[in-house]
Amino acid sequence: TQHFLAEGAFTDGVTRPLTKGIKWVSSDTDVVTISDNGIATAVAKDVISPMTVTLTATSEKISASAKLTVTSPVLTEIHITPAIPFIAAGLTQTFLAEGTFTDGVIRTLTKGITWNSSDTLSASINANGIATAVAKNLKSQVTVTLSAAIANISGTAKLTITPPEITAIQIKPDKASVIAGLTQAFTAEGTFTDGGTRSVDSGLVWTS
Repeated sequence: TQHFLAEGAFTDGVTRPLTKGIKWVSSDTDVVTISDNGIATAVAKDVISPMTVTLTATSEKISASAKLTVTSPVLTEIHITPAIPFIAAGLTQTFLAEGTFTDGVIRTLTKGITWNSSDTLSASINANGIATAVAKNLKSQVTVTLSAAIANISGTAKLTITPPEITAIQIKPDKASVIAGLTQAFTAEGTFTDGGTRSVDSGLVWTS
């Protein structure tokens, strides 16, 4: 908003503020409205280039005008989605930054964003908002704060990383022969989402 003041020059040579009986008019109410108190509001949405509006104050038959230029909306807040996701170690999660602007419109932010992780040993995040859970051999879940910033405005989200999930099992040895009546021991080795390979000792169901 912008507050305008109307002053009147009187026959006694004195200039006085005009507070009553003033009619305010905007030349383009789709861009700017103005109240009876002279408070102008830039109501235009999605302004790309400056737009100039004439505001007129009339008292009886005497009027005066002023120009108000409306510029592109300014970013006021950043929100990150999803806000609290969970992923297993080794996997990725894409985050989206959205901005609230002075014109009340929420827009997706794609340029000029600086992404950061509070713990780069647990999760990294690139310039496109893609976070990777880089933690290795994670035994219990860990939560990392991810931030997106433009100039001095920022927003945050929490990424919780859970222990890696198994993606494949390999049995060793994969081929064996045994004399009737004797035994052969087999072991199971798992490949996990964090890229690690580890012996799997529990939760297995062996079948023949």
